[in-house]
Amino acid sequence: MAKGRAPQGMGDDPFGLIDLHTMDQPKWGQLEGNPPNKFDGERNSTNDFLMRFHQFMSLNRDAAVARDPIKKATYFLSFMKGNKTKGWTRMQSEWLQDIEENPKILPQTHNAWQVVEYNFKQAFVDYVVKEKAQDKLHKLKMKEGNINQYITNFQLLAMDANVNLDEPTVLQLFYFGLPPQLVEKCIYHNLPNDFDSWAKATQKNQCTWILNQTL
Repeated sequence: MAKGRAPQGMGDDPFGLIDLHTMDQPKWGQLEGNPPNKFDGERNSTNDFLMRFHQFMSLNRDAAVARDPIKKATYFLSFMKGNKTKGWTRMQSEWLQDIEENPKILPQTHNAWQVVEYNFKQAFVDYVVKEKAQDKLHKLKMKEGNINQYITNFQLLAMDANVNLDEPTVLQLFYFGLPPQLVEKCIYHNLPNDFDSWAKATQKNQCTWILNQTL
């Protein structure tokens, strides 16, 4: 692979004739909780595996393996197994070696872990699931005043759709699914500018509205 070239791949092992050695999982120190099961390249389990990996890293967020982007990416690759992931894993491993030797080849706005995670999604996300989730996001509405359920449903669909919750177009979908009066109150009182601030603002204003109905 040429030095500096970002790794590609669609998850169908372009190195099928090469006998790649299984990556031995290094000793990462004492980590809490249960790590995710190995990922074998089956696209119907991609999002679940990624979610469990994120949960495991959040639980161990103070550990060096969670804080160092290259260590985190290398640790992530140690969970790959089977023929469907061999070629892709090799490409990512070689690219990580390249950036250790020459960090300047990294994109200016991304670290090593973010690049590997993006490439993983590009290679193994089930695009049928992705398209269905995107369609559901456009149609999702808050029902029966249950803002917490709406937020949860939106987050889960966004994960399946492989979209960034803080993207302006995604935030627009979020508030389009809310009652106009609730959106107006959030903008007037809270000025939310990302998904987290929108979620908190809607919860707060919806709670206030419910309390006023009981007076």
